Amino acid sequence: MNKGYRHRYNLIEYLIIYSLSYRAMGRLMLNVFTKDLDRHFVERIMLAVTEVNGCEVCSYAHATMALRQGMDKEEIEAFLKGDSTFIKTEEALAIYFAQHYADNNGYPEKITYENVLKEYGKKKTKVIIASIQMMMLGNVSGLPFSALISRIKKHPYHNSSFLYEIIMNLAMIFLFPFSVIFAIIFIFLYPKNIIFNKYKK
Repeated sequence: MNKGYRHRYNLIEYLIIYSLSYRAMGRLMLNVFTKDLDRHFVERIMLAVTEVNGCEVCSYAHATMALRQGMDKEEIEAFLKGDSTFIKTEEALAIYFAQHYADNNGYPEKITYENVLKEYGKKKTKVIIASIQMMMLGNVSGLPFSALISRIKKHPYHNSSFLYEIIMNLAMIFLFPFSVIFAIIFIFLYPKNIIFNKYKK
């Protein structure tokens, strides 16, 4: 079976994900000190997002990171396969929300967010969303890199092209000034730093 993207992100989607990542990064850095969410919990959320997006380089990087943090190898492999065996009851809703967020390409249904907010409260929910958004940025950057590496190994993605891979691998550089502008605008448009699926309430 040929490799391919689950979803082939475009430059507009990249820009939006990029723009949301600034506040997400700040919230994750703050969590290092506040410890609103355990680092293993954060890593499990990120692994769940990566599993949905199917980013090979991100899977490898975060599996290695999780191992260094002391997570069990079988647990990591299960998350990367979409196996719910190791999902803890108290983390389940956040993990499923992370999968839903990625599966909807960054536009979750508002009701799913409200359920997470009700379950975890404002502080933890902010970290959950930040963890998802940072992994989304990693994935949208890592997917075309994975495709390019696969192409070099003579196993090109069936729904990719060399031009697309080059453009998307350079996107973080040339989209940077636009992402800063959008990030400032998003502070006012999306104070919760999340964009809901407008077709589903």
